[in-house]
Amino acid sequence: MIPKCLFIAFAFVCIWSTVEAEEVRWFGKQTAPKAIVRAMQDRGGVAVEMMVQSVAGLAAKAVNEGRGDEMVWVSSGNADVERWYSQFLRRSEGIEVRGEMGAWDLVDRFAKRGIIKGYILYRLDNSAGQINEHRAGMDLSVNVATSLAGVLDGILIDQSLEEEAGKHNLKLLLDARDKTQVWCLQNHKDKFNRRLLCTQDPRKPHVRDCAAGILSLWER
Repeated sequence: MIPKCLFIAFAFVCIWSTVEAEEVRWFGKQTAPKAIVRAMQDRGGVAVEMMVQSVAGLAAKAVNEGRGDEMVWVSSGNADVERWYSQFLRRSEGIEVRGEMGAWDLVDRFAKRGIIKGYILYRLDNSAGQINEHRAGMDLSVNVATSLAGVLDGILIDQSLEEEAGKHNLKLLLDARDKTQVWCLQNHKDKFNRRLLCTQDPRKPHVRDCAAGILSLWER
């Protein structure tokens, strides 16, 4: 028979270990969806990639908030990542794959469900220099737009795509082209996750789905 004092001590250690594990957790929590739809791999350039990433992020956010049941798989063409995806589907019984869709079909799909409220306008960076290095005169408006995508439930639309966005009846939520990252923090810092910072070169679309959706749901 376990003495009562030892049982209490054991329970305390278990609870404390759980708390510590939660505190050091480095990635956000994501509720499993009922279904997944794949984004077509050939999506037509960086501006469209940015848009698709933001659609995927808002879809994941909606699943976590109980407003949606479907997430978007954005394929990179990497064989190892595709293998992981196949293994995930085999392990996750009951998750339905609802086909493959083009970028603007995805926009229409989630806008009709109320998951996309509109768009945030930005301008692609064209500064001189190599990717992943500091470049003079970098246009960071896409990073402002990404930061506010989960706050406003808006997708990322480069100015070259604005006319097409209008054809899909999307509403302009914010024009970020003249906004700085300092402005973004000063005006919206109470809405951001304070446990993690996501940084990205403004030319790269990668992980903007996480920045726009999953990470915005962490405890602030």
